[in-house]
Amino acid sequence: SLWAGQTSISEAGDFTVLDIRDLIDASNTVRRAQYFNILGYAWDLVREGMAVGKRTLLVVDEAWLLADPQTPQAIGFLRDLSKRIRKYGGSLVVITQNVIDFLAPELARLGQPVISNASSKLLMRQESRDLEALRELLHLSEAEVDLLAGAKRGQGLLLAGNQRVHVRIEATPYEMEVLG
Repeated sequence: SLWAGQTSISEAGDFTVLDIRDLIDASNTVRRAQYFNILGYAWDLVREGMAVGKRTLLVVDEAWLLADPQTPQAIGFLRDLSKRIRKYGGSLVVITQNVIDFLAPELARLGQPVISNASSKLLMRQESRDLEALRELLHLSEAEVDLLAGAKRGQGLLLAGNQRVHVRIEATPYEMEVLG
């Protein structure tokens, strides 16, 4: 019943959102199968964009959902995507609350490249176990670890290439009105 019928996604749209919130309550088998359908569809959009000279930005929010040891193919797909998307004229943004999910021993060989392949990383406040993993993986200094451990809302660390910059992100009044 989840996908019974024609798609309601407009082909003419420049912006597509696939909300999978309701899949959280689905059985593990259904949820995993639908992740593959969604990821396959997203990859098709990236390839189609390249074919017509259009850059595609793929944003995967709540990416920890793909870090499931019972279906390592999902995080493997994300790893492969992180390595290939630039060749297809696209960009990938991966958003997660807990980086440690990608670095769990049974998933690290698939999850770690998702983090390390990123040309830019924006790190906000981190919990201690995530910080320890990130310290080693990203070679964070003691000052950077301290910043991330005690960061207030909107404060973080931007890693872009070899540059490391402390950032403070503030929403404008207009943005606060839209977000409110």
